[in-house]
Amino acid sequence: DLDPERSLTTDAGVRFFGRRLFAAAYLYRTAIDDYIERVELEPGVQTFVNLSSGTIAGIEVEGFYQATDELRLELAGQVTESEADDGSPLAEAPADRITLGGTFVRDAWSAALRWQHRFDKNDPGPGEVSIDGADIVSASLRYDLSNGLAVTLFGNNLLDETYLPTADELAVPAAGRSVGVGISWGG
Repeated sequence: DLDPERSLTTDAGVRFFGRRLFAAAYLYRTAIDDYIERVELEPGVQTFVNLSSGTIAGIEVEGFYQATDELRLELAGQVTESEADDGSPLAEAPADRITLGGTFVRDAWSAALRWQHRFDKNDPGPGEVSIDGADIVSASLRYDLSNGLAVTLFGNNLLDETYLPTADELAVPAAGRSVGVGISWGG
């Protein structure tokens, strides 16, 4: 018995492409009517209803700087706000975040390091909980073999942060520190 969600999105962006520098910023605003959200009928029993109407707005930025032929530095970030017509937050707006990283490539070797800071989210919508900030670090080392095979050693969540990946009240904690080896083949 759900009415379909209706939305109107307006977005604008600007990009700069230089010889060694790329930068971009995007603004967006979405007006939503009959927003479908999950609600709890009783403990362990949930359903979906057209709960509210409202707006989701934000800004995203991204860029990189090719410092040398071998070293590339990267930046990305986002801020999102959501609000129902009654002033309460809408569900499913992600936590604000910023990511810094770099990639170094020399001959058949490449290495990458990424750090993401996810900020606290203290304005949960229906079916959500407040979540703490987290610092998530990942790294990889790759060697490309001459026959199209590549071997990668990677590590995720290297600081072994305990955090919820989303504010959804049913979310389970993200995986802890993990290290692995991957083999890939490309033509």
